[in-house]
Amino acid sequence: MGKKLQKAKRPKQVRRVFIAYPMREETQDVYSMVVDYFKLRSRRTSVDWQIDSLEVHLPATRELFAGVRDAIRGCDLGVVIAHQLSYNVAFELGLLVAWNKDIIVLVPRPSLHEVQHKFSDIAGLLFTSYNPHHITEIG
Repeated sequence: MGKKLQKAKRPKQVRRVFIAYPMREETQDVYSMVVDYFKLRSRRTSVDWQIDSLEVHLPATRELFAGVRDAIRGCDLGVVIAHQLSYNVAFELGLLVAWNKDIIVLVPRPSLHEVQHKFSDIAGLLFTSYNPHHITEIG
């Protein structure tokens, strides 16, 4: 008889997130949680989040700088894990601000006030705290 009409699936919107974080053992759990969050959002929403970050220790070269610059320039959202800001993470945060990217700064709950005070020039950014002893608690 009649065929059932199927709705055409709309292609997912692709968005890029750049995750800036100090590459230390104590930030790996937070980094993994952020990656898992965006993977889950990609499965459950109409947005396919592509994740960019530097996951390995690389020598400081022009190529590394160009890769960081291009990843940040091409991202839609920057997530900064500010467990302890390193010079590299502060530099990446500066590029995100300079290129007017949407930014979320994740800060350990005990350090939230200190980080907001030290970075008063960027007080308009979204600072969100997390519990460093129970990583699933954000906000």
